[in-house]
Amino acid sequence: MNQYKAVVSDLDGTLLNRYHALSERTIEVVRGLEKQGILFIIATGRHFKDVMMIKEKLGVMPYMITANGATVCAPSGDMIYQSAIPKEVVKSILAIDVPDIVYKNIYQDDLWLMERESHLFDDYYEDGAFRYTLCQFEDRMHFDTNKVFFTSEDPDALKPVYETIKQNYSDVVDVTFSLPVVLEVMAKGTNKGTALSSLLTGLNIEPEACIGFGDGLNDLEMLDFVGVGHIMGNADEQLKSQLPHLKVIGKNHDDAVARSLQHIFAL
Repeated sequence: MNQYKAVVSDLDGTLLNRYHALSERTIEVVRGLEKQGILFIIATGRHFKDVMMIKEKLGVMPYMITANGATVCAPSGDMIYQSAIPKEVVKSILAIDVPDIVYKNIYQDDLWLMERESHLFDDYYEDGAFRYTLCQFEDRMHFDTNKVFFTSEDPDALKPVYETIKQNYSDVVDVTFSLPVVLEVMAKGTNKGTALSSLLTGLNIEPEACIGFGDGLNDLEMLDFVGVGHIMGNADEQLKSQLPHLKVIGKNHDDAVARSLQHIFAL
């Protein structure tokens, strides 16, 4: 138990339950970690403004890796790192022709921006929670963009978009699926693993002293980097196949992360 100094966890499909909320058990366990002096780190594709609300419900002071590593915040909420996709690349990727069932999204500063209304994430957020703002992308191209992402209720509709970006932009961006219905695009070399590596180095914590939990392909680099990675039972099968040496635990709706942490840290 004493060899571990930090815990890093994804949110949706991992720390959060099937209703994309924190269970009382999870809150209690994470607070117990803090009392033991264990650093807790959130690593998610969500926007940092969104994660700040989740942090308040946890009642702890975690570091926050957000937008798949494009933004990193201190426990105070202050931004300590962010990356941006080159503006001309953002404009070109957003110009990709997609069917109406595919929606384009961007993260800029404090905003999640879309051009059309979408109800895909209605179940992910409570009333008053962080949500998208409608705009015209062409009016926002002079601002830095941390992340571009494509969403669709039909996962098959995103596959051609993935192939187009991989074929034409792989030298300047990284692309991955955080969920089958969410295709994420970040600046080259930006992912949860590289963000975590930089963060732990600054905190003087070795990777071997950190354990991690995740369920999506966007968790691959992070789980491969930490000393002990755990894959959720409900995880993407491609993640399981690419990291076959990692332990597969229970599912998010059974509080599997909290249960594992209780066992590891004798909480």
